[in-house]
Amino acid sequence: MEILETWAGQEFLTVPQLTRVVVKRAIAEYLKQHPLESENDTDCPPDPQPTEVKPATAAKAKRGKASKGAS
Repeated sequence: MEILETWAGQEFLTVPQLTRVVVKRAIAEYLKQHPLESENDTDCPPDPQPTEVKPATAAKAKRGKASKGAS
């Protein structure tokens, strides 16, 4: 952890930001060495098909005088 903190400080990044950069670079290097033949080669499930969504009705909160300042 100390090494990550020192490295991040030298790069003017937070540890999470540096970690993200390092992981992205590692993934890019992995994909260079192990190119995917198609998008279906991943273990991720396919994106669900969009379904029709009906707009939600807005519910208005009712505030009476009793709710204001009542303790």
